[in-house]
Amino acid sequence: MSAGDLQDSSMMELFRMEAETQTAILSNGLLELEADPGNLQRIEELMRAAHSLKGAARIVDLHSVVQLTHAMEDHLVGIQEGKHPATSATADVLFECLDFLKEVAEWSDAQAPAKAADSQSAIEALIQKIQGLADPQAASPVEASASASQEPSKKPAAPASQEPAESPKPPSASPPKSPKPAEKSSSARQSASEFVRVTAKNLNHMVDLAAECLVESHNLENSTEHLASMHSVHQSLASALGALKNRIRSAGDDAALSALGEVEHQASLASERFTEHLEGFKDYIHRNSRLAESLYQESIASRMRPFGEAVEAYPRMVRDISKSIGKKARFEIKGKETEVDRDVLEKLDAPISHILRNAIGHGLETPADRQAAGKQETGTVTIVARHHAGMLRIEIRDDGRGIDIDRLKGKILEKGLTTQEILSGLSQAELLEFLFLPAFSTVDKVTELSGRGVGLDVVQSMMQELGGAVRIETTAGAGTVFQLSLPITRSVIRALLLEIAGELYALPIPRIVQICVVSASQIRTVENRRYTTIDGNEVGLVSAQHVLEWTDALPNAESWSTVVLNHHSNLYGLIVDRIRGETELVVRPLDSRLGRVPNINATAIHADGSPILILDVDDLVHSIDNKISGERWRMSAGITVDSSETAAKVQRILVVDDSITVRQLQKQILESNGYEVHLAVDGVEGWNAIRLGDYDLIISDIDMPRMTGFELLEHIRGESKFANLPVIIVSYKDRESDRRRGLDLGANYYLTKSSFKNETYMNAVLDLIGEANA
Repeated sequence: MSAGDLQDSSMMELFRMEAETQTAILSNGLLELEADPGNLQRIEELMRAAHSLKGAARIVDLHSVVQLTHAMEDHLVGIQEGKHPATSATADVLFECLDFLKEVAEWSDAQAPAKAADSQSAIEALIQKIQGLADPQAASPVEASASASQEPSKKPAAPASQEPAESPKPPSASPPKSPKPAEKSSSARQSASEFVRVTAKNLNHMVDLAAECLVESHNLENSTEHLASMHSVHQSLASALGALKNRIRSAGDDAALSALGEVEHQASLASERFTEHLEGFKDYIHRNSRLAESLYQESIASRMRPFGEAVEAYPRMVRDISKSIGKKARFEIKGKETEVDRDVLEKLDAPISHILRNAIGHGLETPADRQAAGKQETGTVTIVARHHAGMLRIEIRDDGRGIDIDRLKGKILEKGLTTQEILSGLSQAELLEFLFLPAFSTVDKVTELSGRGVGLDVVQSMMQELGGAVRIETTAGAGTVFQLSLPITRSVIRALLLEIAGELYALPIPRIVQICVVSASQIRTVENRRYTTIDGNEVGLVSAQHVLEWTDALPNAESWSTVVLNHHSNLYGLIVDRIRGETELVVRPLDSRLGRVPNINATAIHADGSPILILDVDDLVHSIDNKISGERWRMSAGITVDSSETAAKVQRILVVDDSITVRQLQKQILESNGYEVHLAVDGVEGWNAIRLGDYDLIISDIDMPRMTGFELLEHIRGESKFANLPVIIVSYKDRESDRRRGLDLGANYYLTKSSFKNETYMNAVLDLIGEANA
């Protein structure tokens, strides 16, 4: 923030800036001091932070806050001088003071006087708690307030005119003189001048303009080619003049020869000057391109923030939670400097908080249980952030008991989510997917920390919203790892450029497994689906032109460029016309007037100024799955499909659910009864499928990312052509209000997911569309 910005800011805004910095120092320092009470250097830092807060509070005339921060500083001085120890109780009380100071920092200028008066008794109570840490017979709050405001010079703690030493000193050493309040304010202003307050809208606009500058600078490079061709014309003109001069000389026309000589001279001068300007213009373009690239990169960098900013509050949270439930936890953070887009960073708080609570509440054992298992009584929870393969990879690990797989299976059966036969065939990774279901919990007893069945479904929903994924790995007795994989930035992507039907498209690289060439001889047909084998994996194939509704036929060739995509552990092969290489693109949202465009997520501008459509991988995979499963396409290499295979029409059902386990369970039930089943992972994908497909029945969940089941139902009933399309809502929510809302919006049935284990589910399907056609 510049000096001018500081002058325009209110005094409470200045105090807020100081409070944010100093309370963060105090919070982190108290955690370290609690773990290592003898760390005198840490005490020095805490004393300076408390003193800075006291000075800032004095400047804004918050005298009661001055009293509180003075008491905090006094107590820290006492710890340094060995008058009383730094205990867990010390941290508890000082953390309580920090929480109050954070509330004070949110007061506006107008609110401050009244709120300060109302909070006087609370501040006095806190001061008394601080004094009680050192002396149970401490003075009353009123006396403490008076002594803090007078600050007598003979007190053993640092007086108002003194500040704690910059480096550890023996207890007998007297603290050095502190700067005056005005000097402290100047220091705070100088520190704050390193930052500028910019709105997100302005920052996004700046990035867009920088991208346009980069595009225009590249367009200038094309101008040099035109200028070079003009230079060639000059050279041709000089040659023509030379030839003409020879012919006139042969004719003996001296007057014409003299006139032509002057023209030739002027043409030569023009050519020389043109050459000089062309070289200068090339230098200018080079400098301009370099500056535009630097501007663009700096603009992008301005959106990036260190991962550490997202985890500042977690050490305190882990400490408080573990202490409240009688556990001991050591918290480690690695990769604080890892750069992340600020939009992504803001959305990480909820999922990380939920996972940390699970790690402490479910993962870590009590100290007694850990010792009995041969472990240290203090468990470890670690967050690691790093960039990996163009994505932000966050791992949250604990060294606790791990997830009890047998107990998980029992809960799955108890809730009627599947049958014993299906359950026995599921892998550990598939079993762990159940943990992300709404209202699912393995805890029998509901506590303040766990057992309500909320949390991990929020994690998965947020990851899907960010275009990422979450995966769990667990080892009995050794701990659990949550792996979050998401884009580093939502504004810039690294993409593969594809040419499809003469148009340019972009595909985000993190979703691409590999690029290969598939020949006609490698393709085989199994149950009317086209497959090939790539690195030992079965990959379903479909033409990109067919998916995007360009044409059903592939280009006449013996082999095709294929992009292999990964979606929920399934591999899909997208055959494209041509691969144009990798590039970095600034993502621009589609015009809102277009609504949701199937298979397209956003747009971008290529370096040559041409528009690029960025493919939506989730929508694209859904379309690919439909083409592979239901529709047929002909290949010029001679692979054909007998039209008689599709003669009998089978009722088609679309299942919309964000849980892969629930989707597959419903698919198995419905297919075993003879229906053709298509799947969608959320409401947006489901709505796209409904508009593009022809379905006899829709079965949808409620709680899904991007578009809920209720919103999907509103879209369906909002279209006249879908007015009579049967819809069944299947949800874990059994509240009467949800049931009534679903039926009011036009659902034909509202069922709970427990209906999978009885006949209710299939009876509803049979009632709406009858038995499957033979």
